[in-house]
Amino acid sequence: MEEILQRYLCYNSHARSYTWKFDGAILDMSATLMENGVPDDDQELDQLGLDRDTFIPAVLLHFNDDLVSRWSFFRRWLPAVLMAAAVLVLIVVMAVTSAKASNRLWSSEQKVSDLGDLVNSLKASLQQTEESVKETQQLQLDVKNNKDHLTSVMESLKQLSVLKSLSRNVASLKCSLQLIINNSSSGQCCPLDWISFGSNCYHFSTEFLSWNKSKDWCENQDAHLVILNSDQEWDFVTKHSIPGAYWVGLTDGRTGRWEWVNQTPYRMERRRWSPGQPDSWTGHGFGAGDEDCAHLNSHGWLNDLHCNIQLNFICQKRSSHS
Repeated sequence: MEEILQRYLCYNSHARSYTWKFDGAILDMSATLMENGVPDDDQELDQLGLDRDTFIPAVLLHFNDDLVSRWSFFRRWLPAVLMAAAVLVLIVVMAVTSAKASNRLWSSEQKVSDLGDLVNSLKASLQQTEESVKETQQLQLDVKNNKDHLTSVMESLKQLSVLKSLSRNVASLKCSLQLIINNSSSGQCCPLDWISFGSNCYHFSTEFLSWNKSKDWCENQDAHLVILNSDQEWDFVTKHSIPGAYWVGLTDGRTGRWEWVNQTPYRMERRRWSPGQPDSWTGHGFGAGDEDCAHLNSHGWLNDLHCNIQLNFICQKRSSHS
């Protein structure tokens, strides 16, 4: 029967559509077979040696068995397929959720990193502020100390001014006393250890100092290194300086041109200088620089020397009046 059925199906391929009812329902395929052109004449069935009354039920029975077999197979694998689909969906959902969570975690980590940078920046700013506060406090303390020191200096200057006034009064009294002792009527006098000439007083030191320190010493005595403007002054000074060597108030260290210590220009007089001088010699062995300061040598002539050499010096100032 099955062989005959296969032959018939090969012969008539139109019997493809069918409907059924399962689980107690009656399977009815006749309508479907007729609609799809299953042969309905006895001649074709006779050619196959089949009887219509036995062929149709046999075909229906065969299709019913095949459908039951296929449905059993489908029911047997349906739970596994559904489970696999559910697992796949779960994996996809978990992957999407994990990606979103990873993005949120990265965003949170980035925010934490930014907050860390902000905290570090705030710490650095706070440290700088604390250092600035300390520096400000130190400056305030220094200002207070300097203010106290300045107040002390001002008090000392006031006392010094009083002392200078007293010193001038004492010098005036000494001058008056000296004039009385010398029976002089000139009305001019000089401090002790100073020599009077014309309207000036001259001090020929016994100590040795550099040119700059000699200048400072004279200024502390309200005087200056000697300035020689006349032949009479030259003769007086050289008479008392020979055979010593004394600094005078002449230098070219400021401008490169010779000038007196009060910055008045010096008019060159070769007859006052030793032969070949000034020569700005650099082999003196006293460090950098040439010879920028003038002195009177043992012959009473001018000569340039390095300013750091220590010599005697001559101070000059106006004489006081009684």
